[in-house]
Amino acid sequence: MNKEYVKFFGWDEALMSPACDKYKIIQDPRDLYEILTGLWSKETCAPRMREEWAEKDCSYGQCSITAFLVQDIFGGEVRGIELPDGNFHCFNEIDGHCFDLTSGQFLPEVLDYETAMPQSREVHFSKEEKRQRYELLKKRLETYLEETGEKCVLVTNDDGIDSEGLLRLAETARHFGKVWVVAPDGQRSAASHSITIHDHIDLHPYEYPLNDVQALSCSGTPADCVRVGIHFVMPKKPDLILSGINKGFNLATDIQYSATAGAALEGSFQGVSSIAVSEGPGGVHDTTDHWLVPVLRRLSRMKIEQEVIFNINFPDIPVSECRGLLFDRKVSKATVFDDRYVQKEALPNGGYRVKVNGTQSKIAEEGTDYRAVMDSYISVGLVKNIG
Repeated sequence: MNKEYVKFFGWDEALMSPACDKYKIIQDPRDLYEILTGLWSKETCAPRMREEWAEKDCSYGQCSITAFLVQDIFGGEVRGIELPDGNFHCFNEIDGHCFDLTSGQFLPEVLDYETAMPQSREVHFSKEEKRQRYELLKKRLETYLEETGEKCVLVTNDDGIDSEGLLRLAETARHFGKVWVVAPDGQRSAASHSITIHDHIDLHPYEYPLNDVQALSCSGTPADCVRVGIHFVMPKKPDLILSGINKGFNLATDIQYSATAGAALEGSFQGVSSIAVSEGPGGVHDTTDHWLVPVLRRLSRMKIEQEVIFNINFPDIPVSECRGLLFDRKVSKATVFDDRYVQKEALPNGGYRVKVNGTQSKIAEEGTDYRAVMDSYISVGLVKNIG
């Protein structure tokens, strides 16, 4: 996949919300783009361009029907750039923000958007074949949203149910279906993939800040949360499990200790598509919040084998400093922290009380998850459960 994830002209301008509740599952035009990449087809392509249409260039021949669909969802104006053949390439402008979901077909050329003219829906749809293509694309979108609304998403973490990162992830998860939260009643970092066997597990209803999210606190581990969520709490097996957003990276050799990853791995073991989400510990959420929905939208559609998860790590930097997104990152064999143990106090009978004290390592191999975040990229990679 491409290192740079920006897929259309005006990506950073396309941050507006839908104008009506009918489309509330869609976060913004960037999110709509990710959905449309699975809906555009040869059938929705302009007839004169169908022979050249290909999945790898799926926005080809889709400009006018897409632009008017965007207008239905977000409002604004459809504008067009006259091309040498006399046809118009359509795009959208909303409150002075210009973006073009189908600009990818022209790369590496950048069109002159300053010369564009307003476009009339009535004129474009006076062509019956174009109106039918528009109706087909719109129907596909509505079917997708209907099916998404019926899906179930389980959200958990290892920082505890009152974690700010969990709240942000649960809020994001509402774009992917009905959300349940089952999360530890306290801090469970570094619990790895452990589960409770010789003791009981207590579940308590938790008054969550999101009214449409059912939440329970759990006395067990994050992996326990996934197991009881699937087998006891939820009315049916979830379609997707999200674990995070962890405060601190989960990458390199630290993954073996991570309960954020452990919970996702348990979900995968149970046969559910699962994604672990982490970000740097510095408290800067810009990059995560900017990229989270479009990245999750893409990953949630991808099929991977059971007992494998997607592991995402966002650098804790302003989005303006983020250099892009790197897929297929291998797990670094480096240690994130060089650990040692220091004595905190002496105990009776010659005992010792010690505590781990580590210093961060800055060494990581090229092509790995740790190298990516050190170089100000978002890292996405696969992590295998067993074997």
